[in-house]
Parts: sequence; C-alpha cells; structure tokens
Amino acid sequence: MSHAPAQSAWPADSAALMARQRQLAAADPSPWQPGHRVAVGASYCCFAAGPRFAPGQHDGQARGWAAATRKDVGQRAVAATVDGR
Repeated sequence: MSHAPAQSAWPADSAALMARQRQLAAADPSPWQPGHRVAVGASYCCFAAGPRFAPGQHDGQARGWAAATRKDVGQRAVAATVDGR
C-alpha cells in the first residue's frame, strides 16, 4: 500500500497539477473505516432560471429552494427544506 505525499499548497501550474493527479491516482490507501460516532450531512440550494444579474446584484424575486439533512449512526435522519423568494 502506498500513500501519496501530503501537500499543503495548490500546484503552481497545469504541469504540477497533472503530476499531483497522477500521484493521487497511483495511491493505494486503506479503505476508510468510520469511528463509533459518525454524522453525515448535506445541503443544497438552487434558484429558478431568470434574468441574469452581475455578481452581488439581484432583484430579490428569484424563486429559490434549499434543503439540508443530517444522519447520525443509530439515529433517524433529520431534514429541513425551504422554498420562497
């Protein structure tokens, strides 16, 4: 089993990025094993198609939806959803 060397900075150029991707592809890490307390969560947000605005600008009228969920080992999942303008 080989591990790719840890790196702390984003590669400086496309050649360095490709080299790092090859290192990661060649790695053979042990399968992940969760501990006794694991929680998994996710969230998602989207908006209806409409007029395009510059970044940071909007008319406040776009319809949007958001959802979030969390699941703890041995517990029921909890979730929330919201839609509105």
